[in-house]
Amino acid sequence: TKPKEKNRLSETEIELLKTKLNHLLINEQIFTTPDLSLKSLSEALETSSNNVSWLLNKVYKKTFYEYINEFRVKAFLKKIEAQEHQSQTLLAIALDVGFNSKSTFNKAFKTITNNTPSNYIKQMNIAS
Repeated sequence: TKPKEKNRLSETEIELLKTKLNHLLINEQIFTTPDLSLKSLSEALETSSNNVSWLLNKVYKKTFYEYINEFRVKAFLKKIEAQEHQSQTLLAIALDVGFNSKSTFNKAFKTITNNTPSNYIKQMNIAS
């Protein structure tokens, strides 16, 4: 039998990191920083890139970009629900929530919502 994999971080360290990460993402909306990287996030959390990467992979079961892009897409959807697309382009809103290219935004949006941004808005308009 394979020995049980030892956690890189203790339960206490995991909880502390999760709390700090939530604060940075929800309260400070660090995900809107277009050049956010694993390194800069780790520095903001005052821990190593390896610890952050381990937390995201093992606890959240996501890569750094999958995790950050989920926050970005949610923020984009909030702006769409607030009708911001009536006065701004979809690309301007995508850049506003932290994406730094149209292709990255479209790919992440499709992966997360299983839809394209314009289709999503069309369906939203039909539903309302």
